[in-house]
Amino acid sequence: MRNVKCVPPPPPPNTSSVGNVTSVQNNNCTVNNNIVVNNHIVFGKEALERLCDEPNYTKRMEELVRLGKYAIPQQINDIFFNDQLPMNNTIMKTRHNDRFVKIKTGENSWDIRAIDDVYGGLVGRMERYMAPYFKDVEQRMEKVYDEDPQKFRQLTKDIRNFGHRVLWLDWKCEDIRRIGVDLNEPYCETERDRCIREMKSMLLEHIYDKTCEMLLMK
Repeated sequence: MRNVKCVPPPPPPNTSSVGNVTSVQNNNCTVNNNIVVNNHIVFGKEALERLCDEPNYTKRMEELVRLGKYAIPQQINDIFFNDQLPMNNTIMKTRHNDRFVKIKTGENSWDIRAIDDVYGGLVGRMERYMAPYFKDVEQRMEKVYDEDPQKFRQLTKDIRNFGHRVLWLDWKCEDIRRIGVDLNEPYCETERDRCIREMKSMLLEHIYDKTCEMLLMK
């Protein structure tokens, strides 16, 4: 019957709770239900470990291998435009008809770079993303490689075809070679340069489209 004004006790410092989700914040990251989200990731430092620990990681890698060079735009989606890892959005393109992108260089800072200057970094992140898969294949195929070369060649056919294609796009393919797969080096530098220019144009278009989607969702 009495009107009593109650004031809840203050939450512990830097901790907030909404429903059954607890968020703990510090100067570097936010933790939601045991998922660490780093707010200060810059281009070239994207978190790949969680992607590689996903239950469907192997299946996803097999899909990418079968796509050949067209796996690369899909890798852009997985790494840089993944709704589950928004802190990995370290590259964007907000203007259509040029050959420049914006890369994240600080907590709230973005710098303009030519695609020629960031292409190597993109390729390196993609190779690192697939490295655990190729390592697993290496371990599984070791015995087959020693006992039945013909069967090994058949089982690694998709990986060999993938390697042949991406070698033309400036990939190192060291993880593929460690499996025991022989790859043919590009034989024409002029053609290789043409393939890389074509891929850069494809990536510019794709990054622009994904940036537009991302900005519309905000």
